[in-house]
Amino acid sequence: MRAGAIALVLVSHTTIWFFRCGTSIRAGVIGAYLGVELFFVLSGFLIGGILLKSLTVSPTTTTALSFWRRRWVRTLPNYFLFLVLNVALSIWATGRCPPFFSYLFFCQNLFGPSPEFFSESWSLAIEEWFYLLLPLLFLGAREVAPRRFASATLTVVVGVIILATGLRTAFVLAVHPAWLRGVRVIVLYRLDACMFGVLAAWVKHFQPRLWARGSGALCCLGLALLGFISSLAYVLPATSIVLHTIGFDGTSLGGAFLLPFLDQWSIAPRWGRPIIKLSLWSYSLYLVNMPIHEVLTRLLPAAGASACAILFVGLSLVVARINYRLFEKPIMDLRDDWPSKRRRCHPLGEQPTGAVPRAGLHRRSAALTSATEWRI
Repeated sequence: MRAGAIALVLVSHTTIWFFRCGTSIRAGVIGAYLGVELFFVLSGFLIGGILLKSLTVSPTTTTALSFWRRRWVRTLPNYFLFLVLNVALSIWATGRCPPFFSYLFFCQNLFGPSPEFFSESWSLAIEEWFYLLLPLLFLGAREVAPRRFASATLTVVVGVIILATGLRTAFVLAVHPAWLRGVRVIVLYRLDACMFGVLAAWVKHFQPRLWARGSGALCCLGLALLGFISSLAYVLPATSIVLHTIGFDGTSLGGAFLLPFLDQWSIAPRWGRPIIKLSLWSYSLYLVNMPIHEVLTRLLPAAGASACAILFVGLSLVVARINYRLFEKPIMDLRDDWPSKRRRCHPLGEQPTGAVPRAGLHRRSAALTSATEWRI
């Protein structure tokens, strides 16, 4: 799911060159929309599952602090590296330094659309605020109803979905914003996207029998729902209230329906490695592809669309792999070594990145999937 999401984003961004040549790219834009929305759902599922497990066992502030430390060590170094890179590219392209202070605290799109500078960071801001708020909400639910943690957390998750959808609907009725650069990118109105993944994690954690039942049928239903929302996005105008309300919720629900099937699916030995590699590089690839796009657009203004698209995809994959190997992975390895120096078990039930058995690719794929759940 992670590999498919980043592939949708990358392929969508290649269509910009064809748009420059006069070809419609609405289908490509919808691909990027689906990719980012799947990232939100998957992030909510993985992070929500970790928090539900850890807070069920140890509902303390220390658990939340440990979660935040690991999450921010995982996400912030790469983010700030590419923030600096985007500032440098902006100075190179325009001759002046862009305003970036709000980006230091992920406030660039907290209550309104983010500026054009480092535009892809809007989704990262939504996820960072989600990482900050979810442990607080779950701890509060535990304090209010210590003996009914399951029902209290379910109330929190459903409540956030209803609240965010209601606020978004009211905003759309008042302002009539555009679909992509309007309400979609505002943190306040999009936290429900991650919460659909948390809802799936809640079902898996508290209703394991229900989780495994009918996963194939749910997966087909999820694919049908995603296809239906995509067709609406293709034919409806960008200001349609349907896209702004049930369109977002329907996409998130469709992504959540895929999770029970994918959660039980083993990676095939022969073709599983490219999928795993692409998923591991996904964070670097998401951050690196737009700077490469900007550089190629300025350096090769007269190049053909097909040549630019091929060069863009190839360079993005190569640079993302290099960044992952030389910067992202070493930081994660250091993070995973810290708790092991104090105790053998990780505090939140995570596996160290080096815990990969060497007996066969199939077992290695399963271990990689388990050991890299934090590498979103």
